[in-house]
Amino acid sequence: MKNHLFLLIFFLILLLGGGGLQAREDTAYLSFRKSARVAAGTTVYTVKKGEWLLDIVRRVTGEKKNRLAIIRKYNPEIKDVNRIYPGQKIILPVKIKAASSPVPDQAKTSPPADVRKMALLTGAEVLPSRDKWSLIRHVLARIGATVTVKGKYYLPLNGLGHLNIDCQKIPLVEFADREMVFIDFTGQIPDHIRELVRQSWKNISVLKVDPHLTAPEILAAVIGVSGSHAMQRQTRPLKIGTPEVLQFHPDWTISPRTPLPGGTGNNIALWLRKEQAPALPETIKKYAATQGWEIIETASEKLLSPTPEKSYQPQPVPQLSSSSLPETAGDLFQRLNCTVSRNAPLKIFDSRRDGFDLIIKAEMLISRGEKKLVFFNRRLPNQFLEILKSDNTAVIVPGSGETRRSFLERSCRSLGIVHESGIFLLPLAATGDLSSVSLVLSGIKISPETGSSIYLIENDPGEALNGYLSQALGVLVIRY
Repeated sequence: MKNHLFLLIFFLILLLGGGGLQAREDTAYLSFRKSARVAAGTTVYTVKKGEWLLDIVRRVTGEKKNRLAIIRKYNPEIKDVNRIYPGQKIILPVKIKAASSPVPDQAKTSPPADVRKMALLTGAEVLPSRDKWSLIRHVLARIGATVTVKGKYYLPLNGLGHLNIDCQKIPLVEFADREMVFIDFTGQIPDHIRELVRQSWKNISVLKVDPHLTAPEILAAVIGVSGSHAMQRQTRPLKIGTPEVLQFHPDWTISPRTPLPGGTGNNIALWLRKEQAPALPETIKKYAATQGWEIIETASEKLLSPTPEKSYQPQPVPQLSSSSLPETAGDLFQRLNCTVSRNAPLKIFDSRRDGFDLIIKAEMLISRGEKKLVFFNRRLPNQFLEILKSDNTAVIVPGSGETRRSFLERSCRSLGIVHESGIFLLPLAATGDLSSVSLVLSGIKISPETGSSIYLIENDPGEALNGYLSQALGVLVIRY
């Protein structure tokens, strides 16, 4: 009688004591139920933290198809295959297939080589440094992603139980395309659980990330999971504007994978500064923003705050006359302090020298010292041209389909005005980080004998940018 009573008490302890046991972790855990039953020809397997039952059966027995039948046969007390706990004893057959063998404990607990090298956070630390994490959150917010760092997230797993994730320790990032990423900086969620999450939810990932990577590297890993944006290292200078007006070399760029309506999007240029100040002028940032680019500056993993800058008054860009090619050139040369005469009489033959007088009218006559330039609307006889040339006077007739640029270049050449054509980069500073940022002007650069250079350009950079060019860089820009 005593023996029967002892056995009854023993089984009651097993039944009542085990039923209330389940795995509890601060950040993420799976909940399973326990059973214990010994049968001949079996082995007892002790459940470890983070394991799930069907995976244990597969690894220990080699069986993939009949795992539920094995559980029911050898562990009938287990009613829910999704509820086990660390330390629970599972009864399993010694071997199902001759060719199969249990996976050693070391193989199933050792992470891949690249993961073993990660310097994951331990103890109370669950996030990167404060400055780094603030920068990461700021950039994610700028591309429309939200970061959750409070509460717990309940995640069912294809009928195999559920995963509870503490977002305070494993933050959740939700992108505009509904892709969700849990960032595991401490490596608390095992690899096979991460894979199970991905199999159960195609739009949810658990990403194990080394928190000691740089902020951009962490961002690249997180954004790389998204289908809405792409982040990449910038190996070439970034050219902003159509035509190009601003050029610099950010370290990373983030762009929408699908262009947004209107040709602009929430593009990010992430620039890792080597110095704390001065920051990029707000005038330059605002121009980039009008072209669909937000420039974010960082220094030592911190957001670089804007610094008060000198106020630059917006200035309209002056424009040369466009009524005709000669008028365009005449307007320019007046600004260069040349003498400009319209409908000017020119004496080709002189009665005192040639026995008769011949006077013709030029559409425009420009004088610069001893040099003269005249414009005609039709070609003159060669004899007339030779006579004018001997008088140090050049003649230009607009060609068919000639552009303003080529006409101005010919005119400057005829008057001996130093100039060059091409694309000109005007750095914002002579040294430091800002020396790598340039405003780009395409057209003709005129270098007068006195004063600053003048840039003749086709496109209007805008009043704000022209004010900066004039007042900060001392550059005169004129449209033609």
